[in-house]
Amino acid sequence: MDPVSSLVRRAARPIALLLTIGAALALPSSASAKVFVSHFTDQTGDGRTAGTDITNVRVAYNRKSGALSATLTVDGTIDTTANQVFVVFLSDLVGGKCQQATTMIGGVFSHPDEAVAQRMRNGKGIGKQYVGDASLDDDNTFTVKVKSRALAGLTPGCAFAAIATSKVSGDLDKVYDQTKSNNGFFG
Repeated sequence: MDPVSSLVRRAARPIALLLTIGAALALPSSASAKVFVSHFTDQTGDGRTAGTDITNVRVAYNRKSGALSATLTVDGTIDTTANQVFVVFLSDLVGGKCQQATTMIGGVFSHPDEAVAQRMRNGKGIGKQYVGDASLDDDNTFTVKVKSRALAGLTPGCAFAAIATSKVSGDLDKVYDQTKSNNGFFG
């Protein structure tokens, strides 16, 4: 099952089960202290509701420490009773094209205190899942943060963010809004 479906499926269960989702990133042989940041906007009004209409996403990644964070801002109020997830995928940029995702980080709005990140390969989570913090910063801003040396070493070039839910079966049900970084990462 792909990591988004897995994350969304777990949203319907206790947060402890959220730990079974994942994301991935490649580990080069040496890591520098470089911090990569991507900030991107999405047009207002293209989400299904104001509370799921992405307006801004900021992603920061520390190549040396493996610290990864993503902050989402929506046009309305985030519904903390819904089983909606915020997920960000990172990938390499090769020849001007985004490759398959290498890392995923995400959190569930109804459990706004825990985030999960995991390496990915071929669209599937691999290896251990790393747990971090999430917070509902105000009515329309949600932040996820995970730090693990095992996530260190990536040189991200692309980011893709989405808000989604799932059916009880765990299959992806609805993508409420999605957006991608058009300006890449700056280090």
